[in-house]
Amino acid sequence: MRWFIRLILSFGSLLCPIQKLKLKQNAMRNFLLTCLLFVASFAFAQAPTITGDILLCPYTNGTATITGSTTYTTYQWYYKYWFLDDEYEAIEGATSSSFTYDWYTYDQALLKVVVTQGAQTYESNSIQIDSYAWVGLTVMHSTNDNVSEDGNGGYLLCEGGAITNTIGSPYTSVQWFKDGVAIAGATSNVYVITTPGTYHAVAAPGFCPASTSNTLPITVALNPDCLPADNTPVIEGDTMLCEYTDGTAAIANGVIYDTYQWYVKFYGDEEYTLQEGETAASFTYDAYNYTLSSIKVVVTLDGETYESNVLFIDQYVWGSLSVMHEANDAVTFDPDQGYLLCEGGEIINTIDSPYTIVQWFKDGVAIEGATSPVFVITEPGIYHATAAPGFCPNSVSTTLPITVINNTNCSPQTGAPVIAGDVMLCPYTNGTAEITNGQTYETYQWYYKYWFTDDEFVAIEGATSATFTYDWFTYDQALLKVVVTQDGETYESNTIQIDSHNWASLTFGSEFSEGVVPDNETFSYLICPGDFITNTLNSPYDSSIQWYRDGEAIEGANEGTYVITEPGSYYVVAAPAVCPNATSSTLVSPLVVSWNPECTAGVNDPSAQDAFVIYPNPASSTLNLQLPQSSLLNEYTIFDVTGKNLMSGSVNTSASAINISGLAAGTYIIKLNGGQAQATKMFIKN
Repeated sequence: MRWFIRLILSFGSLLCPIQKLKLKQNAMRNFLLTCLLFVASFAFAQAPTITGDILLCPYTNGTATITGSTTYTTYQWYYKYWFLDDEYEAIEGATSSSFTYDWYTYDQALLKVVVTQGAQTYESNSIQIDSYAWVGLTVMHSTNDNVSEDGNGGYLLCEGGAITNTIGSPYTSVQWFKDGVAIAGATSNVYVITTPGTYHAVAAPGFCPASTSNTLPITVALNPDCLPADNTPVIEGDTMLCEYTDGTAAIANGVIYDTYQWYVKFYGDEEYTLQEGETAASFTYDAYNYTLSSIKVVVTLDGETYESNVLFIDQYVWGSLSVMHEANDAVTFDPDQGYLLCEGGEIINTIDSPYTIVQWFKDGVAIEGATSPVFVITEPGIYHATAAPGFCPNSVSTTLPITVINNTNCSPQTGAPVIAGDVMLCPYTNGTAEITNGQTYETYQWYYKYWFTDDEFVAIEGATSATFTYDWFTYDQALLKVVVTQDGETYESNTIQIDSHNWASLTFGSEFSEGVVPDNETFSYLICPGDFITNTLNSPYDSSIQWYRDGEAIEGANEGTYVITEPGSYYVVAAPAVCPNATSSTLVSPLVVSWNPECTAGVNDPSAQDAFVIYPNPASSTLNLQLPQSSLLNEYTIFDVTGKNLMSGSVNTSASAINISGLAAGTYIIKLNGGQAQATKMFIKN
């Protein structure tokens, strides 16, 4: 402390020699304190440190702030996206000590602030903004023997019937509803239905409790014929199988019959096939041969023949086990040796979904407590993991080994080039690798090899500059490096591994309203006016969406859900958000919809459907209806895609306007009724 006071005295004597000579002791003390504060303001001025909300829920905002109590003269916030090589851009109007940002614009952005104090400019650290993402809301249903399906997606209930409904992860904030009214205490992800009604649930992940979604409705009615025919066999069994496993179906109604014969109808067949030798009260089948088949049993008792209900057999499917690796700057990768570890080195290993049952191993020994999909390696060894999906815990796979050794030369090689580049490519795109250490060399030669072979690196013909551009197909799973020369010396760079995004084929699930009938001869669906088919894209297709009808793009049909209300041949084009230009199409297997010629009188007349016009579509605040003068349609109801009744009213003239400003943006169905006629159309609210 004495040296610091002497420094202040010296500094004060330099700044104020005349005052020092004239002031008395008390004045001198005050003067020295003033000088101390003056010098301290320069001695302790420093760059700002920022913190903030770095993981956001959909449709929310976050705030970044400067920590500490230092006040600066000016502030300017900047951003850039971490996966681009662009420079930081100043954010217009963001000129205070804090900055509030939305989840959509700044997802995957780096934020920083530049401040001034006096004549000095300081730059903060950067923080990366991300947002949560999860799969769509789904419900698994299981029923007991007193429940049957009505053929239209609903259930028929007899006494003692129970339908167990389970909402999948990660939805933990749940409220179940019956006939549009919240059920008191029904806040678990499992709910058992035992009485008739129309049920649905509203749910959200625990980490984003405000990001709610609605399930499709579950329609339950009383079965008008709860007493099955005497002695009719009832079978139950394993309908969802894991790979390489067997399932068993058995007669469950307790009757012992004289003879048994099991039958199977395989996918695509029209007739059931007798299963030779399967003449017992139970039947065991394997996942490989019987997936996507229907099974039943025909029995005899006292000279009478009876036929059972039908079970449909399916199998769980999922992607192969893979691990993503991310290493910090203290780790390098050698294709011949593995990962080379310096002090402070970390390799973050993440097992992809749906593998949730995990055990990590080091040198062949299970690591105690290492049962998470994410494991961080910080010391040498040979690591691997065994993993299985939660729904098939015995279907265990093993990862490739991860070899980690100590780096014997943790100091960087003098003059050696450092390369970086695009390591994750979308289909049909190119990436570029380049030297990043700022040095210019005399010669360059790029090399590659595939990481999973023992081959030597091969020189790439013509790749003799400081950068190298490569395509996703040829160099997928390749290691790249560059060898350079300078002043007669040869240097070799680090390696980077190239990979490409991949995902499942484009598919969508369909939910059918009551009245939709499949036509097995034409592989199409028959509808009456008022019927609808709700189609929802499966993950990960959530970008570049366009639905088509009869080869023409449907205006405004750019969401993951589309509701069909009229005949046509429908297909969709879409891509994952991670590769929005890599579109796929269902054109080769369109969903064909036709009018049902057997609809009841009045309702089956498509003239009401064709004459009923809505505009504009999409609409913002007002939806206009246009009907012929002779139309019998005089009432309307608006539903969401889950079937929930949102609005209703009367149609008094041939041209009516409905105020829809209170609806949230999304897809809706408007249904008109009157007399024996009804008509349905879909519209989009902006």
